[in-house]
Amino acid sequence: MSKANMFEAKPREEWVTPEMEHSLRKLATSGELTCAQAMEFAKSHKIPMKQMKYLTDLFTIKLKSCQLGCF
Repeated sequence: MSKANMFEAKPREEWVTPEMEHSLRKLATSGELTCAQAMEFAKSHKIPMKQMKYLTDLFTIKLKSCQLGCF
């Protein structure tokens, strides 16, 4: 990814459902999630943890209080 396109919107992958987006946005208070919340969301929706970063980037949700430095 170059500097020129680093802020362009990412295309939505087909596995991302509108229900998933609604649930994640509802969970993200003030547009932020804690690491623990992201991990629990991934577990409950059977999403691999490496895909959570994609989702938070796609929905412009900021992660805070990361426990493992994953994000």
